[in-house]
Amino acid sequence: MRNSRGGPLRLLGTLRGEGTLLVAAAQIPVQYQVDLFTRGAILIATGEVEGRLSPLRGKPGAVRLRLEDGCIIEIKLTEVNADLAAFEAEEAGAKYCHDLGAGRAIPKGLATEAADPAVPGGS
Repeated sequence: MRNSRGGPLRLLGTLRGEGTLLVAAAQIPVQYQVDLFTRGAILIATGEVEGRLSPLRGKPGAVRLRLEDGCIIEIKLTEVNADLAAFEAEEAGAKYCHDLGAGRAIPKGLATEAADPAVPGGS
């Protein structure tokens, strides 16, 4: 990616696994890949999800992605096909929600707690 306002783009790490897209009242099982970057104080996540995405086809927008460990990321779907969708998320000045291991922290501004009562399956 290009260098722009905020300095060079730096890759923090990549997360892969099985999770759930949380869309309104629906839960869609998916496999995901999330690439985490930083540019100065701006934290950026981009990636893809694979699954039965037909109900979302052609309807890009904001949804939540629950990762294997329960962490939930607020994402914006940018391209949606029947079984694959691209997404992005960005948060200026965000803190990490928690440390998932070396290079595996999720920006707090991109994440919500897994125990969110508004999330089906949250405690």
